[in-house]
Amino acid sequence: MDVSPAAATERASMFQQVNTRLEGQVNLFKKNLDIQASNITQLLNSVPTQPELAKSGSVGTNLNAVA
Repeated sequence: MDVSPAAATERASMFQQVNTRLEGQVNLFKKNLDIQASNITQLLNSVPTQPELAKSGSVGTNLNAVA
């Protein structure tokens, strides 16, 4: 195992580069999750909360009961 200062500096630099790439990937992942959350919120808000009941016509306005 190489314990020279040059090797330690090289490893530290390599870890820093890997860490920078990972941070970028995590940030991109978080942005994508935020976009998906926004899209889902818009979709859910576009659905009516309660369907409107029929007020006229022959379907859904009369109750036929036979005993």
